Amino acid sequence: MPQVSASEVLPMWQHLSQRHWPEWGPLLRGQDDQQALDRQAGLAPVLLAFGQHLGLAADSLHCLPTAQRAALAVEWARSLCWRLTVPVLGLLVRHGIGLGVPAARLPLLLDADCRVAAWSWPADLAAQDLTAAPDAAITDWLHNWLAETWRPLIDELVQCGQADSRLLWQVLAGYWQWWLEQAVLQGADPLETAAEHRQQLALAIVRQRDWPALVARIQPGSRSGRNPLYAPWRRGQDADGQPILQPRLCCHRDRLPGVATCPGCPLAGSPHKNEKPRS
Repeated sequence: MPQVSASEVLPMWQHLSQRHWPEWGPLLRGQDDQQALDRQAGLAPVLLAFGQHLGLAADSLHCLPTAQRAALAVEWARSLCWRLTVPVLGLLVRHGIGLGVPAARLPLLLDADCRVAAWSWPADLAAQDLTAAPDAAITDWLHNWLAETWRPLIDELVQCGQADSRLLWQVLAGYWQWWLEQAVLQGADPLETAAEHRQQLALAIVRQRDWPALVARIQPGSRSGRNPLYAPWRRGQDADGQPILQPRLCCHRDRLPGVATCPGCPLAGSPHKNEKPRS
């Protein structure tokens, strides 16, 4: 597979984002912009610092009730999912460039409240040029990215945060679907059919319900071929009967101080919605 040198990756993203999504250009940065998260230390210290910033009085994640710790991990994962999917899927769809970074080498940059603010591209890592790749190769690249980057991150959040992996895959799939359906082709030439085709290949990740080959890569040992990224949203109604999109699973973010319930919460009105978290 042809490669794109590390020195070309950042200018390529900066050019693309400045033209179409200037507010999201800073999501991918150079290595010297700010201190990256120490991946050797793991995500547990970050989750704890994030929780303390929200107002949780705990000196250790283990001091938190299990349900609250899980909600914390899912809430923190929102920033991770958004910051990674926009540049990666943006460059893949618009330019056919694959930015796959193994989780262990992923330099995450944090903001003041310990959410993921951005990430940087390793100087010694080349990107994949998929502009002339067949459909099967692009799909395989997407599977590899999910397996080598997302599966380890999600596994770690499950381990240190006691989060439900189904929720974490749903959060990723929600950002994935929104970005691809609503914004990734913003400003594109109507004749840019190759980009539209790559968009559809990437959307298949959240539209195909049963996908044993993908499940084997990201959930090894699973007895089901059900794709965990399938259809993160369902159609519902708000209190006034207006149509809204609802996540399929409740993330219980209201268990965190100062964090509001999602507008389309699937458990809105449930008598168990605001139960005190149990350990």
